[in-house]
Amino acid sequence: MTLISFKKVENNQEKQDVFSIRRRVFIEEQNVPEAREIDGLDDQADHYLAFVDHQPVGALRIRFEGSSAKIERVATLKEYRGFGLGRKLMLFVMSDLLKNSSIKTLKLSAQVPVIAFYESLGFHTCSEVYEDAGIEHKNMILFTESEVS
Repeated sequence: MTLISFKKVENNQEKQDVFSIRRRVFIEEQNVPEAREIDGLDDQADHYLAFVDHQPVGALRIRFEGSSAKIERVATLKEYRGFGLGRKLMLFVMSDLLKNSSIKTLKLSAQVPVIAFYESLGFHTCSEVYEDAGIEHKNMILFTESEVS
């Protein structure tokens, strides 16, 4: 039986696991320049991990901007894609974020090929296509219930 779990990063080892996943996905696989990926903002962010059988296989970070939470650096190791882990990690994080009543919007910058994935989670595009690190993106947003009521 496969054990899948998610958690907010609590220590330096877990933070190193986040960086290892991001290095493999963004720098090695997608050829994002290291200086662009390691942008100096990680100490201002909360980080989350996804695990399969206690092995870290997915990660993301959250930065807070006023009443918005910006979801960034969503990554799943290639060999674990296609099993719903990214969706489950996003749902875990979104649930965690929405416990904070001061959060009015969730924002992210989505690579164009995965826009439908984020739309299936309730996000809506709110920009034209733009290039970031040589990859086409669109900004996306999700309003919390407290914002739309």
